[in-house]
Amino acid sequence: MAFQYPVAIPGVTVANFLRTALNARLAPAESNGAGAMPTRKGIPPKEFRALLRDKMALLKMDEAFATRYLNDGFSGGEKKRAEILQMAILKPEIAIMDETDSGLDIDALRIVSEGVNALSGPEMECW
Repeated sequence: MAFQYPVAIPGVTVANFLRTALNARLAPAESNGAGAMPTRKGIPPKEFRALLRDKMALLKMDEAFATRYLNDGFSGGEKKRAEILQMAILKPEIAIMDETDSGLDIDALRIVSEGVNALSGPEMECW
């Protein structure tokens, strides 16, 4: 899920937000009472850092971006890249995007569109 005007969350880094969101996505479904479900501790930090670096490189993002507070002081282009990075990490089955070009200069638009095209495929439909 993305928002037209993402809220800034001072104190929560981009990396911490993404790892927490990914762990929630990977968590097993709640037990239906028929028995205990196996638990997963989440993606190991080393594996997550490698995944984050890979996806940030795809979007031509400086690794320092991951240490910034979520949407705090981000430009329009940085907010868009953060949304596309979120999509790259969480791997939704469907992504419906609206006005992805809004607020982007020509260079940021090219990078964001290349990232979206690289992520689109049989595992994820982008509309």
